[in-house]
Amino acid sequence: MTMSRADGRDESGDRALNRLLRRPVNVALSPRARGDAPAQVADPAHRTGRADPARQRDITIHPLCVRIPVAVQMLGVCRTKVYHLIQRGELETVKIDGSTLITTRSLEAFVDRHARIRGQ
Repeated sequence: MTMSRADGRDESGDRALNRLLRRPVNVALSPRARGDAPAQVADPAHRTGRADPARQRDITIHPLCVRIPVAVQMLGVCRTKVYHLIQRGELETVKIDGSTLITTRSLEAFVDRHARIRGQ
C-alpha cells in the first residue's frame, strides 16, 4: 500500500518520476554524423538521407534541460508550483533565446532532496 503525502500525491508517483528522469533517449546516428564515413560517400543511401541500418549505432542521450511544460509533467505538479520553485531557487534555469529551460540535474536534485526528507 502506498502512503499518501501531504500534497495529495502518493509515493508510487515519486517512483514513476524517478524512472522518467532516468529514462534515456535513443538516437541512431548516420556514419557521417559519427565521423565513421568520409564527407563524400558514393552510397545511394547517402543521397537519400537514410543511413545504412547495418552501420547505424544507438547512442543514449540524456537531455540537459527541459521546457517548463515537460518539467511540470516530470514533477507531477502544476505550472504555478514549478514557477514558485524557480523563484525560491530550488530549480535551476537556463535562458536560451527567450526560452526558459530547467536543468534536469536540478529536477533530479529536487526529487532526491524531498525523497530523503520523507524517508527520515
